[in-house]
Amino acid sequence: MLPVSLRRKLWKYLWLCLLLSVAVVNVIAYLAPPVPGKPTPSTYQPQEFIIPGRSVTTGATPQLLNIQDSNQLPEVSEWLQESMFGWVFGVHTIMVDLMAYGSRTLSVELPQPSSYVLQPKHYVYSVAPRQLLATGGVGDPRPPEGGRLQEVRDYFTFLKRPQAMCRKLVTVGGRLDCNNLTDDLMDGSKVVCMDPPLELPPGKDPRSCLTLSFGIHVDASFDEAISDLNCEIHMFDLLDYSPKKLLRKSRHAYFHQVGLSDTRRQNYYLNLKKELPVDNLVGILINNSLIARPIHILKVDIEDDEWSVFEQVVTEPIMNAIGQIAIEVHAEDIVKVPVKERLAYVQRRYDVLRAIESRGFQSVAYWENKQSITYHDSSGASYNTCGEIHYVNSKWYTRTFKENLKKMGFKFR
Repeated sequence: MLPVSLRRKLWKYLWLCLLLSVAVVNVIAYLAPPVPGKPTPSTYQPQEFIIPGRSVTTGATPQLLNIQDSNQLPEVSEWLQESMFGWVFGVHTIMVDLMAYGSRTLSVELPQPSSYVLQPKHYVYSVAPRQLLATGGVGDPRPPEGGRLQEVRDYFTFLKRPQAMCRKLVTVGGRLDCNNLTDDLMDGSKVVCMDPPLELPPGKDPRSCLTLSFGIHVDASFDEAISDLNCEIHMFDLLDYSPKKLLRKSRHAYFHQVGLSDTRRQNYYLNLKKELPVDNLVGILINNSLIARPIHILKVDIEDDEWSVFEQVVTEPIMNAIGQIAIEVHAEDIVKVPVKERLAYVQRRYDVLRAIESRGFQSVAYWENKQSITYHDSSGASYNTCGEIHYVNSKWYTRTFKENLKKMGFKFR
């Protein structure tokens, strides 16, 4: 064992080395020239950086990232953090919520020579992209008058003019490629309304919130985000794509290899080379012991079968117990339909959407799927034939409506 005097000397030398290291780092930071195009700390003035999809401002102390996105969520928190050697190497970190950008580390070039790195952080909310998103509350008239379409373009105009405003509209799920931060909503993402009467986000018990997700294909990002909200999520798809990672992580996530249809039957699928069950919404609720629970979110992405499904669902009392509906609507076959039949083709789709609205639902958002088939009318105008529409149940905003459902056995928070 070392003598006491020698141990004291060693400790003294260790402390001196540590203090000397700190002093050297500070001297280097003080003497190092500023990064080109970047002011020194003493002269740092508020600047506006434009990240695709949003405008942000950093203050004199580069800490808080202030969102200037119209009437979006005050709950969103994003931080511009300076590293320990930030003024030497120009290293910054922007913490971005998980639900908007997924779980990968992303980088983006701001209007500065240095590169900023986007890293995910687990926030509940995210700001909805604005470029493609049409939201309600603008006061535009919604064609057509009298419920009959006059031209095919009336249908697409109708989609782009939502009825109502959601004050807390957030993006849920979706994917972005590394080094490609854009304002576009990606396939797999949805928007969800977080206005308080809709009881989102959920409480501590995931059973206080129920989401049904029909059609996940191979993208369960929406379902994972809903699970992270602490909401019970039931996923349905004909493909046996069971998201094992999500199911292992979450005890309130479930996968069912069942399709959504207007009737209960067995279908043989040539592409899958097998026979699989499909059922209507009520049948699926009964089979999974969910019939007496409110459906906070109903997501339907079933590749053009949504029309026959909702023609049946709108006649059911269960529509009253749905808080909001996210539907991918398809009209891609219009390019195959004879010209004389195209107006009738979109009229049927228009009638289904108006039937949903007749049950107390109001559209709050719509955006086009840019990867869908484009329809060109006789005037030369073009329309994307696939898009996402989001409805909220306006009757959930009334106490008497919820009280009536409670008398029927439905349990609300």
